[in-house]
Amino acid sequence: MALEIAPYDPSWPAAAEAAMAELCRSLPGVFSAIEHVGSTSVPGLAAKPIVDLMAATATLSRLHEGEAPLEALGYHRVEVGMPGRLFYRRAGSGHSDIHLHVVLDDGWPTRSERALRDYLREHSADATRYAARGLPSVPVWEE
Repeated sequence: MALEIAPYDPSWPAAAEAAMAELCRSLPGVFSAIEHVGSTSVPGLAAKPIVDLMAATATLSRLHEGEAPLEALGYHRVEVGMPGRLFYRRAGSGHSDIHLHVVLDDGWPTRSERALRDYLREHSADATRYAARGLPSVPVWEE
């Protein structure tokens, strides 16, 4: 399968906001936080047309109980073999696919996905290099 990189689409943030609102309405009180992460969350950055969301929850077992609403929204759990994380995919119907990464509250403040997003938003030169070659030259966890 070929990897598709698309030019930045200004509709990605709105798609993320709509998906986050829909998740919060369908699973009230399950997520303590939910954010748009990944390349589609960095304005101007070319990316795979997949909107990545990351959500935090107190316990993953609580989310297992809420999988029926997720399935009703078109999300399907994919086993990724990562401890402390659940992963769900929703195939887009004419729109971007949505990936939902659910992690535990205790690791939320230091999630590398959030740190990379914030770094690339603040350092446009590194975002340009990231788009061309991969990771920026400066570690994202340093301030």
